[in-house]
Amino acid sequence: MSASSIRLAVFDLDGTLVDSLGHIARAVQHTARTLRIAAPPPSAIPRVIGLSLDVAIARLFPDHTDD
Repeated sequence: MSASSIRLAVFDLDGTLVDSLGHIARAVQHTARTLRIAAPPPSAIPRVIGLSLDVAIARLFPDHTDD
């Protein structure tokens, strides 16, 4: 197979090819600051990586509603 015959390449960047924990942690902290709510402890963030966004947000910010 030549490179010109490849039509699609998919990369899993969450810990497989790139250590994205720092970026994810900064995004969570930035979001909390923007919304003026307490950020979750840093130890909670790795536990939600790989979950769907709605589940991860609910676990990181359990005291806040969808509103």
